[in-house]
Amino acid sequence: MPGPRRARGRARSTIGGGLGIAAALIIALGATGGTYAYLNDSTTIASGGKVTAGTAALSVTGAPAAVTGLYPGATRYAAVTVTNTGNVALQLTADSLTRTSAANTFASSLTVGAGIAATAAACTGGTVTPSWTGTFASATAGSLGATVAPGASVIVCVSTAMASSAPSSAQSLTAAYTLTLGGRQP
Repeated sequence: MPGPRRARGRARSTIGGGLGIAAALIIALGATGGTYAYLNDSTTIASGGKVTAGTAALSVTGAPAAVTGLYPGATRYAAVTVTNTGNVALQLTADSLTRTSAANTFASSLTVGAGIAATAAACTGGTVTPSWTGTFASATAGSLGATVAPGASVIVCVSTAMASSAPSSAQSLTAAYTLTLGGRQP
């Protein structure tokens, strides 16, 4: 019968060892001097609350007239008024530049710009530096650097410049384009 006595002795030492570890943990936790709890609560919001989306909308007035008399190194300016007709503030952007006429050496020599002007006269007088520029080959969307409040307007100055290195084959040619302005919530 020595077999069963050994098994009982091992069981007692395992139980005794486990109880000893549990007692040590209880004493250690008690010695740290604190209480531990996990609290949780929730509540329901009363019905009747609602969320309404804002409206983003822009209007443009004063379409630029045809640009004429460009020569290598020259720039022409046109002012348009952009009004925020929505009910959220919008940061103005130049979203795209699209050539709407046939490709030619004249169109390839143009750079289009857009910036904010204090007045239409400042724009047409050539004193506004564009905050965004692009060509038909490369026009990345970008900010015009102005945020327009709901109901407010700004003057956007659109510039069309002919490169001073334009080839003589660009003479007497024409080009047409669309500059798309947009608005993003700040």
